[in-house]
Amino acid sequence: LKLEPIEQDGKALPGLFRLGTQTVSLQGRALSGRFLALEREQTGELPVGVEGALAYTLFKDKVLQIDYPHLTVQMLEPQQASAAESGSELKLITFGKQGPPIVVGRGFSVNGKPVSAQIDTCYTGTLLVYTQAIGQLGLQRAAGRGRPRYFPYTDGGVNMNEASAETIAFGAYILLPRPAIAYFPGTGSNPLHEPDGLFEATVGNALFAHSVVTLDFHAMRISVQPG
Repeated sequence: LKLEPIEQDGKALPGLFRLGTQTVSLQGRALSGRFLALEREQTGELPVGVEGALAYTLFKDKVLQIDYPHLTVQMLEPQQASAAESGSELKLITFGKQGPPIVVGRGFSVNGKPVSAQIDTCYTGTLLVYTQAIGQLGLQRAAGRGRPRYFPYTDGGVNMNEASAETIAFGAYILLPRPAIAYFPGTGSNPLHEPDGLFEATVGNALFAHSVVTLDFHAMRISVQPG
């Protein structure tokens, strides 16, 4: 593959290259998009066996379903995704005022209080509550009692504080009953990036361990159901 350096202010950015349009397949279906290549110094620590990442933009107008209990991923036709119709709204926004485009879903709640959350399949925790939302969700006490835990695949490796909430849910579906493990920004040399109040939380893989998540990028809906 031809590596095309990416320049900024007339200088090549180290370890970051364009690959042009490439095609991958999932269940025999071709997915084409513009790809990047990163040197290992730019990716940070990666899980064993992981060789790359797919952005949500590759699934534009498609329906992606992740079955966590059975460790499977599949693409559905829009008319098959009726489960997502009764779900909640998905939005494509930026992470903070200067951040990259991300996917944010409504319908989540912490202790019965609604939150909008980034859907982050690189995050291995349950639910991360950002600083600006801690007070409005009444979680000051929990956040202050958290114990440090290191997450190597978030923001190049950051510390978060692990604490207990009462419940974490999607609609009427209780994802985690009491004590529901949640996370809050921690301290360390590499600070956690915050979204400038554009949404309250990020949800990750551990929250969905017993669930099937349907991301309908055609109707822009999210559904989370028992697996």
